[in-house]
Amino acid sequence: MGDPVVSFFIPGKPGSKQSFKFSQAGRRYQPRSVVDYQSLVSLSAREAMTAPVTYPLDGPLRIRITARFFIRDSKKAGPKATRPDFDNIAKPILDGLTAAGVWHDDGQVASATVDKINVTGDDSPGVLVEIWRIPGLLK
Repeated sequence: MGDPVVSFFIPGKPGSKQSFKFSQAGRRYQPRSVVDYQSLVSLSAREAMTAPVTYPLDGPLRIRITARFFIRDSKKAGPKATRPDFDNIAKPILDGLTAAGVWHDDGQVASATVDKINVTGDDSPGVLVEIWRIPGLLK
């Protein structure tokens, strides 16, 4: 697969996108925590967007998201089979990458992998994001 076109780490507890909330007036809104996390994703992505790569990326893309959750019990280290759901981890990251201008639209993602793992000790919680171009996929 080669080296990713762009790769970066978002430190801290991985965020997830919940359903919209509704105000007393009946308006729907995103919780502040989701909006703040998407902003952190965008900031982290913009810092990683360096030459010689030209942004926004064109064509079909592959993304790998590795969400690292800190736990104290080393016996539970490894794959995480509990909440949050993997698709709710991906949503704020894809939206943040769109807002950062990494690609034109997250519809360009033709292949995606989301790994959830529990880490302990000196391992840092956070999310590793890696993006590759997929040449010739749509020929």
